Amino acid sequence: MKQFIDGLALPEEEKTRLKAMTPANYIGRAITMVDELK
Repeated sequence: MKQFIDGLALPEEEKTRLKAMTPANYIGRAITMVDELK
């Protein structure tokens, strides 16, 4: 997964944030994340 994230055209700050995510800390944010897409 980390190699996939490294290949994305994203700022390094976002890549770091994505790599730090675990099921325990991103599922709880699901509603917030969807709302941010709107």
